[in-house]
Amino acid sequence: MRKRLDGPRSDSQAHAVLDQVEIVKIKTATAFGKIDKALLDPARADVPSAKEAVRALRDDVRLLAGAGDLPARNVANLGLLLYADHLLAVELAGTLLLIATIGAVAIAHRKGRASS
Repeated sequence: MRKRLDGPRSDSQAHAVLDQVEIVKIKTATAFGKIDKALLDPARADVPSAKEAVRALRDDVRLLAGAGDLPARNVANLGLLLYADHLLAVELAGTLLLIATIGAVAIAHRKGRASS
């Protein structure tokens, strides 16, 4: 697979992405193997292990999806992270900024009346 990069890209980041792709391939085979075993033989299934393998695979795929992309894609990943994993903090910060804006308008409005 590294032969594909010899022409357009041969930097270390490209090679690191390809190495991560290989890791994801291995983890995919492992995760789907555990899922197949759980589906085919539910009596001897190790469901927590299969779930953990799928979670690890999901995290690696998310990491790989953001590797080597343009800054616009990185901003999209940041937005996804903020609104998916830290929604309460974003909402609290927005509420605090709204209250601060209303307070600033109220203070500015009072100063305007006092000087009239």
